[in-house]
Amino acid sequence: MDSAPDQLVKEIQHANNFGDQIENLVLAKEHVPTGDRNTLLMAYWSLAFELHRGILALIDHKFYGPSFALVRPIIETAVRAHVVLFCTEDVLKTLHDDTYRTNLATVGKEIDAAFGLDGFFENFLNQARKALHSYTHAGLSRWEDGSKVLTLPPTMITARSSRSFVLLPAACSW
Repeated sequence: MDSAPDQLVKEIQHANNFGDQIENLVLAKEHVPTGDRNTLLMAYWSLAFELHRGILALIDHKFYGPSFALVRPIIETAVRAHVVLFCTEDVLKTLHDDTYRTNLATVGKEIDAAFGLDGFFENFLNQARKALHSYTHAGLSRWEDGSKVLTLPPTMITARSSRSFVLLPAACSW
């Protein structure tokens, strides 16, 4: 499989380097915090680092669709990393036993209130919610432009069969 175009390769390298720097900030503490909240917080940071690397690896190998599918989990990981720091003991229990369900319509406001973020998370999640759902559940948001017209990257061609449309990767790269 061909490598991504040079600019994309540079951006992936830059993102990996940035990820390394952030990860090193966490690891530089040289000790692992303990306690119910801190243990989960460290787990969420670890997961975020892995998801970040996974997205970049998929993009580098031209698996764009699956890379979009990991956007929602990385956002939910960031949300949980915030929630774990201020939630009630009951919510903490659901985070620990993995029964917590992120409500993207309400959690942004809760995070903003807890951290004094003046609507940052609420605005971001409200604007991103539809796309995040689409990316994760085989929607077509990643192919839409502002006019809601379906657009395909130049590496995709459409072939029509008698039963359905089939998208085939073209031999060229984008």
